[in-house]
Amino acid sequence: MTDIAKYIKQRAQGKGVLNVLSGVSRTYLNGTGTKTLSDAAWLKQKSSRTPPQFSMIAIETMSGCNYRCSFCPIGTIKMPSGRMSMELYESLLDQLADFTGVIHPYLFNEPLLDRRLPEMVRMAKERTKASISIQTNGSKLTEELADELTKYATVVVNDYTTDLSVLEKVRQYPARPELVLVDRDPDATLTNRAGNVLGRPTVLLNQFCVRPFNEFYITHDGRVVLCCQDWSVQEVMGNVNDNTIEEIWNNEKYTARRASLLRKERTDLCAKCDFPGI
Repeated sequence: MTDIAKYIKQRAQGKGVLNVLSGVSRTYLNGTGTKTLSDAAWLKQKSSRTPPQFSMIAIETMSGCNYRCSFCPIGTIKMPSGRMSMELYESLLDQLADFTGVIHPYLFNEPLLDRRLPEMVRMAKERTKASISIQTNGSKLTEELADELTKYATVVVNDYTTDLSVLEKVRQYPARPELVLVDRDPDATLTNRAGNVLGRPTVLLNQFCVRPFNEFYITHDGRVVLCCQDWSVQEVMGNVNDNTIEEIWNNEKYTARRASLLRKERTDLCAKCDFPGI
């Protein structure tokens, strides 16, 4: 299986087929058809007879990134710094013991900067029923680290260099099904990250968004944010130091925001965002 095929498979398992189709449209077709896909996701959620349940959880083990990509807010806005305590991390794994979705041990950060990562992904794999998926810029990936991580996780290496030096390096390592290599465009124009990318316009979309229905995001200090685009931690839905994951997922803040999105109303952070919703 080629790396692009492996990446698509990994993406579909973690975020669903509609997200893959939306990503293809945004990358190659200037977003053609994404509203139709968003409406399909809206209709599916609106007609669902079961409460929303997250299928992906992102746990930021530490903050920071060693890259400064043009499409990313890191380096241009003030962001909280620090790292998650092992005590808190283990308490989250205890709560996720029966979770069968996908765990991302990162959020706004480059995950390989955390030297504890191999141990943390091992613990996540052994103590939950989840799949573990890591996205990295690959700059810190060594052959030894690749060997450790792929025992427990899928590792997607995104090469943002202009000379593909990261992929050239990693291709010298033994091939593994769990190691996925992706050539990225360092000058790509992506979404405006909910208004957090300087110079990108904010456009009010009266459009559904699926993320608060199936994705859960925890920062290194335990705060739960609405979305992976909340880089400055503006919309805090709760704190896992004070409440359980389940309590936060079903609290009034989440319920109100989901109701708003089901009416195709984007408010607060969502009002600045040009992500099509799926």
